Amino acid sequence: MAVDAHAAATQGMDLFNTAFLHSQIFWTAVAFGLMMFIMAWKVLPVITAILDERAERIRNDLDTADAKRQEAELSLAAYEKKLAEAKGEASDIVSEARVEAKKLVDARLGELEDELKRRRDEATKAIEATKAQAMKELQGQVAELAVQVTEKLLTESVDAKKAEKLTNQAVKNLVN
Repeated sequence: MAVDAHAAATQGMDLFNTAFLHSQIFWTAVAFGLMMFIMAWKVLPVITAILDERAERIRNDLDTADAKRQEAELSLAAYEKKLAEAKGEASDIVSEARVEAKKLVDARLGELEDELKRRRDEATKAIEATKAQAMKELQGQVAELAVQVTEKLLTESVDAKKAEKLTNQAVKNLVN
């Protein structure tokens, strides 16, 4: 039989040679079992540890991302709140500025009206004083003219034409 096995081996290797089939199956099963044992004993824990580490890292990254998302939402809410407060304050400041500007304008207008009234009163007084002075001077000149006319009338006898001529001459003298 050994010779037959040797002859079969030299003629070409028959993979499923029935003479060796039982021993081939046995050794294949032993080798497979041994490989599975080694894989389960050495390789599988390493792969499991690597996968567990990766899963833990992913879980931590997701937790970190979730925490940062929540932090960003809180920051956004705080920013929106501050923005709303700033808009309210800006609106209040603008309103106050408008009120202050209106007060300043009203005060300045009151001052200007008072100044204009004072100047108008001063101008009116000056005009009245000038008018009174002019009237005094005119009365003085009229009185002087009346005296001159009376003197001439007393010294000369005057007819209507001569009286008119003297009056016109006296008026011209007054104007010049």
